[in-house]
Amino acid sequence: MNVLLLLLLAVAQGAPTPYRVDVRTLDGRAVQAQLVKCSLDKGVELRLDDGRSVRMACDDIDEIVWPGARDVPQSGAWIVQTWDGDRLACSIDSGDEDQFSVRHATLGVIQFDLDRLKSIARADGALRSSGPSDEDVVTLAGGNQLAGLVIGVSKEGVVLAQGEQRRKIGWKDLKSVSTATPEAKEHGPRCLLYMTDESRLLATALSVSDGGFHVATASGQAIVISAGTISKIEMLGSRRTWLSELTPTRYTSRPYLGAPFAWQADQNVRAGLLSINGQTCTRGLGLQSACSVNWNLGGKLDRLALQCGIDDAAGPWADADLTIRVDGRIVSGPHNLRFKQSAKLVEVKLNGGKELTIDVEFGKNGDVQDFVDLGGAALIRR
Repeated sequence: MNVLLLLLLAVAQGAPTPYRVDVRTLDGRAVQAQLVKCSLDKGVELRLDDGRSVRMACDDIDEIVWPGARDVPQSGAWIVQTWDGDRLACSIDSGDEDQFSVRHATLGVIQFDLDRLKSIARADGALRSSGPSDEDVVTLAGGNQLAGLVIGVSKEGVVLAQGEQRRKIGWKDLKSVSTATPEAKEHGPRCLLYMTDESRLLATALSVSDGGFHVATASGQAIVISAGTISKIEMLGSRRTWLSELTPTRYTSRPYLGAPFAWQADQNVRAGLLSINGQTCTRGLGLQSACSVNWNLGGKLDRLALQCGIDDAAGPWADADLTIRVDGRIVSGPHNLRFKQSAKLVEVKLNGGKELTIDVEFGKNGDVQDFVDLGGAALIRR
């Protein structure tokens, strides 16, 4: 029904106006062209400068970028994230025990299913991931944490079930909400639309027209998004899996002193933006020495690509060594990483390997300032 509605809306708009974009493929090609058509199941049609038309399957596309898109400030008291990629700076509009709605400055009211909620955090604070969890956690404004099951989100606050007890907690008393890691699910064609305010919205269907992009959200809502508010479209095809989306089979942290450090998905170890010598990434892992991370690859992947380096939030004492192993054999490294060095591009042939291990070891100064980023870390199928 949603896809049919989008197609009808696109036809009603007439022939779309091409948008000037940069298209980057999973195989490293870059194409500058006009975007004529875009559909998750049928692919994209591009018009080159010489007038020729080119068609690409979405599974082969990394991202479609609007060159010169200008960043705008985030607007909204809260950052809402879902397990399948949405991230909106917004206000909480309404909700119940099944769904909740948020209000975004340019997208308007967006609905989410409660079982897709990953986190809600104050926009003026950082939410640091603590790795996989089997419980929902509510962090109060004073820092205390309550574990249980989030059974409702509304304009007034959240409802937390703790056994037979139901606790209603108002937004003024909340710092953040984090939910338990769900089971992995199979998905059809999808993409993420990155907005100019750093928000992103998951789409399960889209088409391009004069009015912008007609989008179906994961909750079944049909909306129209102006092309002027989009900075890029990231295709979530079957050929590429972000390493940050996979739960490690084993993670160990061995700092010199103090408590172990948690690995961070799509942010650095301080819960900030991944940034290596001024080069930022929206996808990747944040790690700190010394640690080791293992993933089960299932023997079905062709290669690993990433950019590694010391995060800009570190300092001059940062010095770490990074090594990559497949099935216990060293395939890359050790790479010595230092503060303010450019990111090192690493591509590793996996050749159907079953286990991936990434080790971050101490450099010359122990674990001091060793904030290591794996920017754009992706597993690619043929």
